[in-house]
Amino acid sequence: MRSGSTLTSGIVQQSGNAFFSMEPLWGIYKRCYRRKHDVCCRNDKCRSPSGDLEGLQVAIAAIKDIFNCEFNKLGNKVLSSFTFFSESSGNTRLRYNQCFESSRNETLTEWCLKYLTSVCEASSGIIVKTLRLSAETLSFLKDIVPDMKIVQLFRDPRGVLISRKNFGDFMDRNTNISIYARQLCNRMSHDIDVLKSFGIHYIPLRYECLSDNPDMSVRKLYKGLNITVTKAVEEWIDSHMRANSSKSGGYGFQYKNSTVVAHCWRYSLDLTSIKAIDSRCSQFYDKTGIAKISNRSDLRNPGFLTYSGNVYSKGTC
Repeated sequence: MRSGSTLTSGIVQQSGNAFFSMEPLWGIYKRCYRRKHDVCCRNDKCRSPSGDLEGLQVAIAAIKDIFNCEFNKLGNKVLSSFTFFSESSGNTRLRYNQCFESSRNETLTEWCLKYLTSVCEASSGIIVKTLRLSAETLSFLKDIVPDMKIVQLFRDPRGVLISRKNFGDFMDRNTNISIYARQLCNRMSHDIDVLKSFGIHYIPLRYECLSDNPDMSVRKLYKGLNITVTKAVEEWIDSHMRANSSKSGGYGFQYKNSTVVAHCWRYSLDLTSIKAIDSRCSQFYDKTGIAKISNRSDLRNPGFLTYSGNVYSKGTC
């Protein structure tokens, strides 16, 4: 969900001088993510943690240390994320100075740590964007970071699957797409059930609502985060979500008209694939108000709404 999660991160970053950490656990898990007892990847294959570095407590401690601005406690695998994703996080000085690219330059490392700490401590809030932790692992952060709020971005699985396919995330291309659909929808449905237990600390956000109606969705998102929508935020929405042409977002990310991006799967997937996905995701559809598509006319018709409000998504769109 690169387009969705990256877009949402950009929106929240416009709130002022917030400190932003993008995918701090990328260096440890790469395309996989940590569950309570194992490590799983997008092909739904799971394995035992490989060494102490992949231990759950290492991941939880890393997130806690970022929220506490205690970067001296972080290992190089985590610190390197601030350099690798420096353009997306707004810390380009880290890349310019080649921070955390070598552990042998102690003087440089000390400067980089002090720089990160000063920016973090002067910030109005701390934002961590990660896809490397499953929903149930976040329960370990409840007591450690009591004022933490969790924004869960969920998207139509048909859009998620075509996005992953385009980025080469189907590791076994001979596997029927319905298998991946079942795995994806089961995980998203489970995540919703887990995150609901966080109560007021949990903010669900539908990607299609954000794309189709950014003004209302951003206001509700900001309200949930206790942030004020400023003129600068409104201008960012106009330039990045209603753009008539592509805008570079750093590291190959492009900001385009958000509605076009959110619904482009309707012109990329054939009806056979759509029906295969729909048959595997019925429970998730019912839970989140997503409509099945039964004919090619509805599939290609931009006026046919593929989502609606329900008990779960009320207040999200």
